[in-house]
Amino acid sequence: MTMRPPYIPNQNVFRDHYVAQAEQRGGTLPVFRGARRQRGHGLGNVFGSIYRWLKPMVQNTASAAGRELLKTGVGIASDTLAGKTLKQAASERLQETAQRGVDTIQQQQQRVTKKKTTAQKRPSATKTKSAPPKKKRQKPVPKDLDNNVFV
Repeated sequence: MTMRPPYIPNQNVFRDHYVAQAEQRGGTLPVFRGARRQRGHGLGNVFGSIYRWLKPMVQNTASAAGRELLKTGVGIASDTLAGKTLKQAASERLQETAQRGVDTIQQQQQRVTKKKTTAQKRPSATKTKSAPPKKKRQKPVPKDLDNNVFV
């Protein structure tokens, strides 16, 4: 059996490899680097928070307006079937709808002002009852094998 000669690595090969790795800065590889001066969340964050705040109000208003317009359309159709001209029926019903819309907006504003004034914490007139204290659970009495109680 012959022995192999021991492996003696060439240190220059390993050193050159690691030096090349340290000097490499991405080279021509397609790497995403992002914006150089991007900081914070920008205007998108501001507009997003405004959108999330306005969205429920716009949805509620739009759905209410759609219901009112549907009622107005049905009223105009019933008036034209009753014998009024389309122009007369539309002008009367649209004026009624506009007045109802103004009234609804005023009522909502009054509700908001009432909520703001009554939202202050008032002391309660009667004291609330506290829960009764919990009963302590009794420990079981130790027994022997013949169900005799130890005392």
